[in-house]
Amino acid sequence: MNFCVTLLALTHHCITCINAHYLTEHEYEQVMIKVRQKREEVTARSQGVNSIEIPSKLLRLSKTHQLKQVTEQHCETNNNDKLAKSVLEHLMLSYDRKTVPMADGVNVKVDLMVQAISSISEMTASFTADVFFSQIWLDPGLAFENVTRCLANLTLSYRTIDDIWLPNVCFQNSKSTSIHSSPTPNIFLMIYPNGTIWANYRVKVEAPCELDMSSFPMDVQRCTMTFESYSFNVDRVRLDWFETAVILDLQGKLPDFELTRYTWQKQQFYYPAGQWDQLKATFYFRRTYGYYILQLYMPTYASVFISWIAFWLDPKCLPGRITLGVSSLMALTFQYGNVARSLPKVSYVKAVDVWIFASMGFIFFSLVELAIAGHVDKMANDGKDETFDKVEKRKSCIKCNCQTKARKRHKVSSEAYKVRMNASEVHKLEKLCYRDLLSDKNKSKFKWTAEKIDKLCQFIFPLSFICFNCFYWIYYTTESSKQMERLLDDANFTGGSFLLTKRNIG
Repeated sequence: MNFCVTLLALTHHCITCINAHYLTEHEYEQVMIKVRQKREEVTARSQGVNSIEIPSKLLRLSKTHQLKQVTEQHCETNNNDKLAKSVLEHLMLSYDRKTVPMADGVNVKVDLMVQAISSISEMTASFTADVFFSQIWLDPGLAFENVTRCLANLTLSYRTIDDIWLPNVCFQNSKSTSIHSSPTPNIFLMIYPNGTIWANYRVKVEAPCELDMSSFPMDVQRCTMTFESYSFNVDRVRLDWFETAVILDLQGKLPDFELTRYTWQKQQFYYPAGQWDQLKATFYFRRTYGYYILQLYMPTYASVFISWIAFWLDPKCLPGRITLGVSSLMALTFQYGNVARSLPKVSYVKAVDVWIFASMGFIFFSLVELAIAGHVDKMANDGKDETFDKVEKRKSCIKCNCQTKARKRHKVSSEAYKVRMNASEVHKLEKLCYRDLLSDKNKSKFKWTAEKIDKLCQFIFPLSFICFNCFYWIYYTTESSKQMERLLDDANFTGGSFLLTKRNIG
């Protein structure tokens, strides 16, 4: 099949030729009225004739004389209107749109130009795009190169689509599809002299995406459009990509995704009714997580840092320290709720889950440290009070104990011993009385204090958080690249691929 002239049309999306002609909707209606009248006349004449002798050839012969009169004239621009109407009337009189144009099947070329990708929805696992979708095939029944050479092509109204045979190529996996109407349906139909038909539709398509949120918000997503002839298997319709296959003419950018690559491929699928050709266009998107840095990660950093202020407060300032920890935990929970509300309910762990729960862990352990420091401080205070009570008790009874021991040792009255007791003996007795007290005091000393625990946490918590950040960001940014490689490997296609860069996007 010769598609040279069609390639020119696809490249420029507009044919401007002196001998090309566009039939308006009103002109097309006039032609079809004449066609219906002629068919009725021929049907009336053919009554009583064997039904096998269908007057398709007679119809063409009946118009030959009129066409010759038109084509014998010079190819002038002001004569194209009459010529186009006559050619279309001639073609439609004997045309049968109910049968496949060629006995051995029709080869259909498919072309796709993406005009805009308006949204990608995680909740519905789909993306929405505006595309120009073209089907190109050969229909010998609509060839007019042997009738006239004054017309380079016929550009017809969208209503003509209902009067010709179509390969019925559809978006096989779409969730919804609609043809733009602004104000009339955006359908372009062109017929070339050799019978090549180019049908182009401007369509809004919602197609599925294979969502993998495990690396969210540093994830890569794959979305696919699948084309298939809904009515005909490969015996009747064979699909293939046009040379240009998929073209991007994107207008605007997505707020949260960046298109990094797109591929196209052809494969075959088996149904109970036979084998069908399938054409797939796959788009790979990488999420731009700048929004989540500002709306999620930075507030989380602030909440964790605020919870550490408690380490620099006095251990006895329990209300203030508890308020800092609990407020930080509540703020973090609120931030996570805002993000989770806009995400699908998946059963696996996402990167954002790891971040949130790790941050909650740091805040939670800061509260645990508060409890430990408070308990240690309380135990230290209780030990001091007990020691103070013992000291007072010993002081109150030291005199009595010393006098009793002296009486037993010297067997004299306490009054007489008082007179003879010198300072060295009193000091010796005091040491003897305080021996047990000093041993109890040494046992009551604590190795750790609340102040020491706070100083240690002032160093351990920031260091641990820095280590976690290094692991988190290195792992998930690397995992994002690996995810793209896995998606490309899973495709296992034999088609075409195009990697987008800032240069070729601009």
